[in-house]
Amino acid sequence: MSGLSRFRMSNSEQNIERIRRVEQSFGSSGVTLLQTGRVLVAEGTLLKVCRRRTQKRRVFLFNDLLVYGSPLAGDCQRLVQQRVLQLAGVQTRQLADEGGASFQVMSPSKSFTMFAGSAEDAAKWVEFIRSCVADHSGDSSVASDSTGSTGASDCGGGVVRAPVWVPDGRSSNCMLCSATFGLISRRHHCRNCGFLVCSPCSQHTWVLPAQSDQPLRVCDTCYSLLAEPASPN
Repeated sequence: MSGLSRFRMSNSEQNIERIRRVEQSFGSSGVTLLQTGRVLVAEGTLLKVCRRRTQKRRVFLFNDLLVYGSPLAGDCQRLVQQRVLQLAGVQTRQLADEGGASFQVMSPSKSFTMFAGSAEDAAKWVEFIRSCVADHSGDSSVASDSTGSTGASDCGGGVVRAPVWVPDGRSSNCMLCSATFGLISRRHHCRNCGFLVCSPCSQHTWVLPAQSDQPLRVCDTCYSLLAEPASPN
């Protein structure tokens, strides 16, 4: 699935042509990617774990950005729904399940799981992303996460990263009170920990600045932690 290609880290005419090709694939809906000093490091096709199902994404790793989009039905050369993540504050780790073919990308604004074609490809993606983050930040320690946590984390110089959402199909019950989800009791995601929770267990909201300047739904457990007064130094 991955079809991973890695390019030489050089600001050459070939690099400019590659970046222009990426811009053209998104058309007028995409942002301008070509700028001085930006290098396209790698690209490939991955499967992204979304809320309801796994979906194909074309992924482009630059020396300062991670960009991905959805192939347009009937025209695999055209991409829509462009998403751009700054590499500053990004961590990544390969997962042990699914034969090691999956990995997580965790950033302040959004975190998610991707499936590559093999454990080897997943390891390469993790290596490439970590290398770019380290080069960009000048600190190799901020690119790796070995905690195994999927919830919001505060590490690497106090950078708070968004949680990886638990997919809807992973649980039929609220992960706090065990109430069964159904037509009346809908699933909700806590924006702070990513857990699947029912409405009664997620009545509160909280501003999570890295994700939005608007209050977001959080579960009762996270609200208690967030609202707890900071302890004096």
